[in-house]
This record gives sequence, structure tokens and C-alpha cells, in this order.
Amino acid sequence: MMQRKLVDGLRGTAEEKFFCEGCVFGSMTRKPHKEVTERRQSVPGEIIHADVCGPFIHPSVGGNRYFICFKDESSGYRKVYFMKTKDEVLRCLKTALHEIKQETGRDVQRIRTDRGTEFANRELDNFLTEKKIVHEKTPPYTPQCNGMAERENRTLAEKARVFGDTNKHRVDEVTDVKFNESLQKRLVLIDGEEDSWMQTADKDEDDFLEYDITDDKTEKRGPGRPPGSRNKIKVISNPLKMELRSKSTERTAMLAAADPLTEEEALEGANAEKWKESMLEEISALHMNDTWILTDLPADRKTIQCKWVFKSKINSDGEVSKYKARLVAKGYSQRAEIDYFETFAPVVRYESVRTLLAIAADEDLEILQFDVKTAFLHGKIDELIFKEQPPCFNDRSGRVCKLQRALYGLKQAPRAWNKRLNDFLLTLNLQRAEADPCIYVSAPGAVCRIILGLYVDDGLLCCSNLTVLKELVKKLDDEFEIIVGDPSTFVGLEIYLDRSKRTIAIGQKNYIRRVLLKFNMESLSKVAQFAENPGVSHWKAVKRIFRYIKGTEDLKLVYCSNLKRDKIGIPLMENQHQLIAFCDSDWAGDADSRRSTVGYIMTFCNGPITWSSRVQKTIALSTHDRRRSVEAEYMALTEGVKEVKWIRQLLMDLGRNQVTPTLLFSDNQGAAFLTKNPQHHRRTKHIDIRYHFIRTEQEQGVVSVEYIPSDKQPADMLTKSLSGPRHLKCR
Repeated sequence: MMQRKLVDGLRGTAEEKFFCEGCVFGSMTRKPHKEVTERRQSVPGEIIHADVCGPFIHPSVGGNRYFICFKDESSGYRKVYFMKTKDEVLRCLKTALHEIKQETGRDVQRIRTDRGTEFANRELDNFLTEKKIVHEKTPPYTPQCNGMAERENRTLAEKARVFGDTNKHRVDEVTDVKFNESLQKRLVLIDGEEDSWMQTADKDEDDFLEYDITDDKTEKRGPGRPPGSRNKIKVISNPLKMELRSKSTERTAMLAAADPLTEEEALEGANAEKWKESMLEEISALHMNDTWILTDLPADRKTIQCKWVFKSKINSDGEVSKYKARLVAKGYSQRAEIDYFETFAPVVRYESVRTLLAIAADEDLEILQFDVKTAFLHGKIDELIFKEQPPCFNDRSGRVCKLQRALYGLKQAPRAWNKRLNDFLLTLNLQRAEADPCIYVSAPGAVCRIILGLYVDDGLLCCSNLTVLKELVKKLDDEFEIIVGDPSTFVGLEIYLDRSKRTIAIGQKNYIRRVLLKFNMESLSKVAQFAENPGVSHWKAVKRIFRYIKGTEDLKLVYCSNLKRDKIGIPLMENQHQLIAFCDSDWAGDADSRRSTVGYIMTFCNGPITWSSRVQKTIALSTHDRRRSVEAEYMALTEGVKEVKWIRQLLMDLGRNQVTPTLLFSDNQGAAFLTKNPQHHRRTKHIDIRYHFIRTEQEQGVVSVEYIPSDKQPADMLTKSLSGPRHLKCR
């Protein structure tokens, strides 16, 4: 201002301007990062961004403190792997590259990371050079250059963080020490149920306490909760660890009893001796079967890694019946057309199991259940495969295992075992069912009736003669070591036999309890539609489903042969072994897609053996009826006929051939009429021709579509929400 003569009365000095170096350094700021717009890669799987997040203060259940995220630049698809230490980055990278190759069919060309030591090391550089992958390293201290991976890790960490509210509580007299603060900040976790209380936890401690809460918020926006409706806070006099309620105790007990994830956890835990015994038993079985021979690794070959997998088997009472340790190969490292070729192996369908049990109840068959010990080790492989020596059983000689038989975890192991077992069963005069390759029946002319259902290494064996059944079991035990017992749990179904009443009931009580504890309800398709962005109404619907399932966990499906009339009043045929089907549909029940829901139930021996509830693939127009769509019902009948044809073939394979047409009941007279009379061309000409095959099946005597009143249609509960009394009647 003096130089520009803007002020009067101030005298200038002759001093030169002083440069203060400290001021310059103290006020220095980082230059803003210049945003450079790059053209994003348009081909998925060619450029990926990677970054490590961690370490976290508290390890996971498996002992991991880090995770690494790989994000595809083109599609935004991400892969996340957990790590105990940063030196596992190379292992995770190999896994990610292999999976990306399998999923996209392309090799990764470039990978962008920061310059952390987990990425900037000779071992990783040599691997990338061998794979001809360009490694782009960002400049030091510039996370913006790897923003795609950095931001993804931030998003994942924020979603995984526990949410709460910081409050203050008064320190109780029992723990009050002089000069301690009278108020301490704690994190408050609020349970949404009306009968619950607030739970507080020290931010730096693992103990959970329950106390009087003093909220430090002096201003709240919004109407808030009306006076008198606030959740009551239960006061506890002594600072004990949080006492969980009964349902929380069950959940905690389930987590505490979780199977160990590593051999270190197994050998250091409460059941160490049992897991050690199981590991020794597994190794002994591997040596007895000559699963491998020790040899030197050829120069042009690579080894496959292996690990121990621990699994405790739960019986029908919910108790641990067996501790099983398996040595499993890491099959994801196998290379197609080199280490394996065909991999498909069938398993028995649930519909087949229920049909088998229905026939066993009707014919009063003898039933046994068996489990093949180390089943996959019996399969023979033709490929040349080398693997590392087992952890905890390495002789430190540097040699590797050359596999002579299949091993759990190999991609071809299930197929090799299935082929081995099938070849043996054919020598016992058993033949495969055409409808289900995992159902075996006695060949024509056999001494007695035999039915066998297989699910990998578990089998359900039914026979009309106990002596023949024992002979068959002995042959199986001589060829494969098996464990035999009365049927209890098969493919998740709990089996209850009552020979005096000639009934077999199946339930899933323990499965329901585990599902409720884990909150894993993906099978509920109606509420699962909103899993991406659920609202309050959707959560209320899920809680209502929880309550219903919890209250009906003791209900079972019962198969028998001594009933003459079913519960909804439909008289059973004089031949009560006839397959009966019920089919129904709503109209445009999906408010977003306007597609209809089709549902069907099929009964045999007085119990349902198959059912379905799913959305139709095409939109049905409304015809003939203002309230209901004949087209939707007609399309539903077509889906029902497709299932009827398969069940009829299965029953024929099991010796219960359906000589008369299967009755298919529908509560829409227009749809039933349309299946028999191709009229109303103007109104139905747009219906896809594939839906008209029902007419051919009806002409050939496969099905007979009949009308049933809506109040007697049990399939109604599979297509829409019903009132309580109506639902109970259908159930």
C-alpha cells in the first residue's frame, strides 16, 4: 500500500525483504492431484486393479487380518480374498488369475498396484514376467493413481464396519476407582425388538455391559419416538459381561462349535484329540488304498497343493455324531485338458428320494442307510497328477505325491467315484433308472425288489427281503468299507419310520434351526426379489416368515398306504397308488415385470413328492375372465404336465407304472376346456406353440385335466398369499 501511495503518514524503511524458510515449509501444502481422464478398458478380464486392506485390530474367525481386492477395470467385477499376512498376496493373485481365465476365457494383460512390499518384490515380479503380465506400479504416496482399487476397499470396509451410537454411561460403584472418569464413552448397539435393551461395549475392550444410558445428543431432528413408547432400559447392578438371551445363546454356541478352518485350529482347540484321530484315520485310508506314491517331480510338471478340511457330522438330534478330517486337493489350480477332462457326476434328486420313501412306506420295505468311507479314494484317474505331501505328514525329503487314485478336491474325483460305484452295482444285477441316474433298481427276474438311492457317498437302500438286504450290504462292505445304520438323515431330510402304522415321515427341524440362526433364507423367492434394496415392509415380511417357520418346525410330510381320502376332500382312486397333480397360477402377480407365478403339487401314497413355485418366463395376457387369466393357467398346466411326464417315467422305473392318465386338477374351467378343445382361435392364437403340447399328452392318455373348486385347490398357496384358515386348509 505504501508503494502504491494509498496511505499517508507511514514512513518506509530501507530494509530488504526477508525470506523465512521456516514459514515457507510450515505453510506448504500438497498440490492438488490433477485428474486425468483415461479411456476405460472395454474388454473384461484384461486389466485389473489390486490393493491390500489391513491390518485390522481384531482377526476374523479364521485368523485373517487382511484382505486383498482385485477389481476388473471394464466390468467392475471384484474378487476378494482373505489373508493372515501380506506374504499371501502371490497365492491370492494366482487364484484370481486362474478364476478370471475360467470365467472370461481371457488372460489378464495388465495389473495396477501400489508400491507396497507385498507387490514390489522379486517373487511376484518373476511370476508376472513368466505370465507376460505388465505390472503398473503407481508413484509413491499417490493412492489416487490406483483409485479404483483404493475406493473399492474403502467401500468394503465401510460396509463391514459395525454401526453404533457413541453414548456415555455412569461408572458403577463396584468398579469406581479414585480419579477415574465418572463418565465413559461406549458404543451402543440397539436391538430393534420391543422387549430388548440397549447393549454397550467398550471401544477398546471385548466385554459387553448393560447400563443406564445417558445420550450426549442435545438436539434431535425429526418427530422422534412418541413419549411412553421408548424401549425400556434394563438396569444391571453389577458390571458383568453381557448375558445373552436364549436365542443369542444358541447363535453364540453355534459359532463357538464351528468347525476349524486350519490344522492349527484343529490341533489346538477343545476337540484336538478327536480331530487328530480323524486325521490319522484319513492318512491310514489313503495309504491302504495306494492313493499315491512318493517320487521326484519332473522338470516339466507342477504340483497341486492340498489342505485339511474339518467337518463335524450332526445327527437328527442336533448332536455331533462324527468328527471327519479330509485331505483335499486344491482343485482350482488344475488346468483343463491337462490335469482333467470330464467332471460331471450326477446326484439323486430330492423328488426321487421322496418317491422312494413313499414306495417304501406303501410296500413296507426294509430300509438301511449307509455311508462309504473315503469314497473318492476308490475312483481311478487316468491323468498324470502330482501333488504336495500332506500338511503335518511331510517327510521333508523334497519328494511329491504322484496320484494313482482320485483325491477329494480334484475336479474329476466325483466322476471317477461315480463311475467306479456304477460299474460295481451293475455286477450286482442292479440297473440304473432312466429318469434318475442315481436311482438303482433290481433287474427284471430278480429274487426280490431292491431300490437304491445314491447321493455321492451316502446311500439309501430299500428291499422287500431282509436276508437279501444283508447280503447286498455285505457285498458293498467287502468292496468298499461302509458304515451301515437305520435311516436318520439323508440329503438333509430327517426320516422317521413307524413300521406298526406303515408310515414314513420326513422333516427338517434341525435344518430349519440352522437356517434361522444364520438368517440364510435365499430359498424364499418372494422376499428374495428385494434382497438388493429391501425396505421396511420387506423386512417385516421376512420376520413374519421366520416366525411361521419357527412355529412349524415340527411339521412333517407323511407317506402311508392306509388312508382312503385326503384332507381337502378329494376322494382317492380305488387304485390309491395313482399319481395326482394340482396346478394353479395367479395373474400378473409380479408388480414390476407383470409376470405370473405358477405352482404345482403332486402327491403319491397320500403325500406330496414334488412341488414348485416360480415365476413364468413370459407374460400372460388376460383372456375370457375379468379376474383371472386363462392364458396364465394354461401355461401353468403345461409346466405341470412336463413334471408329470418325468414323475411317471420315474415311477415306471421303480416298478409302479401308471396305467391310467394322471389326474391334473385346475381351478380354471376356461384353461381346462382349452386343453381339450382348441377353440377361440382369435383369443388364443398368440400363445406359444410349445404350450400346446399338453393337448397331445392328453390325447395320448398321459394326463387328464379336470376342474376343481378354488377352495379345494392346495396349489393355491404356492401362487399367492392366503388367509390363515385358507392356508391351514391347503397345508
